[in-house]
Amino acid sequence: MKDKRVLLFFPSYRSIEAAPPLALLALAPIAEQRGLTVDIIDSTIEPRFRERIIDQLDDAVCVGISIVTGPMIVEAIEVARAVKAARPDVPVVLGGWHPSTLAEQSLSAPYIDVVVRGQGELTFGEILDKLLAGATLDGVQGCSYRNAEGRIVHNPPRRTVNISELPAKAYHLVDLEPYAALSRRRWVYYTSSHGCPYDCSFCSNASLYGRAWNALPADRVVAEAVELVRRFRLDLLDIVDDNFLVDRQRGVDIAQGFIRSGLKFDWCIQTTANFLLRSSDADVRLMRQSGLSRVFIGAESGSDDVLRSVNKVRFQGTSVLYQVAEKCHDADIRCTFSLIFALPGETDADQRQTLAMIRDIKGRFPNTEFHSNIYTPYPGAPNFKRALEMGLREPQSLEEWAEFYPKFQRLPWVDEKRHQRIQRMRDYIRIAYGMEAVRRRSRLRNAANHLLAPIARARLDAHTYGLPVELWALKGLSRVKNALGFQNVRTHIVQS
Repeated sequence: MKDKRVLLFFPSYRSIEAAPPLALLALAPIAEQRGLTVDIIDSTIEPRFRERIIDQLDDAVCVGISIVTGPMIVEAIEVARAVKAARPDVPVVLGGWHPSTLAEQSLSAPYIDVVVRGQGELTFGEILDKLLAGATLDGVQGCSYRNAEGRIVHNPPRRTVNISELPAKAYHLVDLEPYAALSRRRWVYYTSSHGCPYDCSFCSNASLYGRAWNALPADRVVAEAVELVRRFRLDLLDIVDDNFLVDRQRGVDIAQGFIRSGLKFDWCIQTTANFLLRSSDADVRLMRQSGLSRVFIGAESGSDDVLRSVNKVRFQGTSVLYQVAEKCHDADIRCTFSLIFALPGETDADQRQTLAMIRDIKGRFPNTEFHSNIYTPYPGAPNFKRALEMGLREPQSLEEWAEFYPKFQRLPWVDEKRHQRIQRMRDYIRIAYGMEAVRRRSRLRNAANHLLAPIARARLDAHTYGLPVELWALKGLSRVKNALGFQNVRTHIVQS
């Protein structure tokens, strides 16, 4: 068995805020338990990702690819096609949020053989058992596949298991240096819980976990996190749980464990504002003492009408956002609010309310940050049907989904002029009130943003975005800097 391997491919998010891919680190120990060698290929740090995969196909049990809806699909298709062209007998197994929701459509692509639906670890293990035994995939729960006759078969779903029942992620397979070179800091993602008890209508989380939340015990989180910090000499641990503080006491226990370790490192979490507000001021200060430096909160909008439309105002209205910004400010924790523009039904008045909230919160609590997105209607989200009713054309193939990226494309209810205004507004928010990216910016870019911030704030206050010469200048600066700096990083990665 030692000469058999599993190839796990992670297509790029098209972002240089890169970190080792959690989805594949979760699958790797499943393969290792079966005596298989695992090679994780992340195109963000591997320029020759296709060649590296093709060169190992002779010994491959399968090629696994993990994707979410959007630009990752482009490289997923590229690799899958290349694998089937070189070795049609090697199965291509597709997993992640997108194929979990659209298994039938994903398997209609001739270069995809198997889809893992939902939580994938146990399903992937049974798939490997079947492939190693030369058996069909009949009966593997949570698995869809194309059988020998070419018919698509959907096996029954698999019950979601508690995260504590799954093996620890295979961080021992990670070479952090290429990621550190790209991001200019030493950090990794970590997951301590699954799920969220809420059902925000734009979120597809419930399609995988329902509204259940389950978590690792605090002592296991502390032990694993401390080991990662020591192994990789981390300065940041990004805990990417959907809602970290559902269990308030568990959060406190984790913070106390970090303090007892004696290690100094930053960590950040994502949670809803109402859960953070349940914590006492003393608890929040304790978490700050332990290294909690940033809390990400989905604010979405400064309009309660918009929050009501996405089923969020009942637990996190705009008044709650002010309260949590104050709580974080008092504890010296950076509060980062994310916003979503162009939600169905959002008006110009709603956008103005959002801008007013940003200005007011930032003025009162200066360490608050804001970043924004354009609404993406994800399949599996409750309001996806409404987006279709409002004119969204649902892609009819995996190839068409590869081009589905509303961040750059126009939604049917947003005309070209309004789309351009929203994009410029987002750019000015980033300059005036934006977050410090995980990737550390150059001094030149920081200086440029600082210089242009008053102009950006004036633009936002006046809601005026014509002739954006400041944005044109920044983009020109970025192109020159990236042409020089990114090439240097790529060279370092290839040589290492």
